[in-house]
Amino acid sequence: MANAGKTTASSNEQAVTLEVPASTSNLGPGFDTLGMALDLCNEVTLRVGRIGDASGVDHISGAGADSLATDESNLVLRAATALYRKLGQTPPPLRVTLHNRIPLARGLGSSGAAAIGGLVAANILTGEHLDEAGLLALATDLEGHPDNVAPALMGGLVISAVAESRDGQRILTHRLAPPPAAIALCIPDQPLATEAARRVLPRHVSLDIAVHSLGRVALLVAALATGDYTHLRQAMDDRLHQPPRATVFPPLVPVMAAALAAGAAGACLSGAGSTLLAIVPEGTSAAHAVATAMAGTCAAAGYPAQPAVVRSRDQGAVVLRKIGV
Repeated sequence: MANAGKTTASSNEQAVTLEVPASTSNLGPGFDTLGMALDLCNEVTLRVGRIGDASGVDHISGAGADSLATDESNLVLRAATALYRKLGQTPPPLRVTLHNRIPLARGLGSSGAAAIGGLVAANILTGEHLDEAGLLALATDLEGHPDNVAPALMGGLVISAVAESRDGQRILTHRLAPPPAAIALCIPDQPLATEAARRVLPRHVSLDIAVHSLGRVALLVAALATGDYTHLRQAMDDRLHQPPRATVFPPLVPVMAAALAAGAAGACLSGAGSTLLAIVPEGTSAAHAVATAMAGTCAAAGYPAQPAVVRSRDQGAVVLRKIGV
C-alpha cells in the first residue's frame, strides 16, 4: 500500500481517504488463483464519527449510488468493523463517503475493492497494527477467496493460494509487475452475480480438463511475466469455468472471438463476469478497436455493452489524504 501524503488537522477529526483499484481475476485458466489490478479506482473516505453517531454512509456517488447499503451493513463498514474486532477493540461510530468508478457485479472486483478500502482505512485509523499478510487474511475471510482482494491491496499481477496449517489459514502470494499491455473491456449493461456464475460450475472435472488447465495457467503466467504473448491466445483458453458460464451468459464465446479477430493477443471472461476482457500488446493501436468490436458483438447478441480501455496498475490501495492520524 502506497502513501501519497498526510494532511494535518487542527481539530480532533480523524479520517483517511484511499484510492482502491479494480481488479480482474482468473484471466482464463487461473481460476481463483490469478488476479490483476486495473487503473480504474474507487475513492473511499472513512472517518470516526462523533459520540452518539451511528455508523453509516454519508454519501455515495457513481456506481451503486442508488443500490448500495447506507447503514452499517455496507461492505466498507463491515470490513472496517471486522478490523477493529480483530484487534480486540470496540469500533467507534464510523462514517464513510464513497466515489465509485468500478461497476458493480461485472467481474471487476467491486466487492474486493470495498473490503480492502474498509480494512486499510480502519488499519490506519487504529495505528497500522496489521501488516499486509494480516490485512489479506481478513479480506479473504470477507470475500471467500483472495484473487481479487490481493491485487486490490498489493497492485500488479498476483498469484495467490490458500494454505492450511496448525495456526489456521494462510494466504500465499507472489506478486509480479503488471504486464506491458493495454486491457480492452466489454462491460455489459446487464450484471451477473458471482453466486449465479458459481452455481453452474461442475463439482468434478475430468483428468483431461485438469491437465489442460495446469498447462495453460503455467503458459499464461510465463507470458504475462515476460511480455512474450506468442502463445497467449492458447494460454488463456479455459475449459474449467468459462464453458459452463457461457450457458448463463451466451455472448461469452462470440465476444472473445471478436476480440481475437480485432487484434487481441488473448481474451477471457473477467472474474465471474459479465465483463469480458482482452489483452492487447503494448505498442499496437488496436485496443480501442478491440473494445469496440467486443461491445458491438455483445450488443448484437442482445446484451448492450460499453467499451473501455484501461491498463494494469502497479499500485494497490493508496492513501490520498489523512486527517488527525
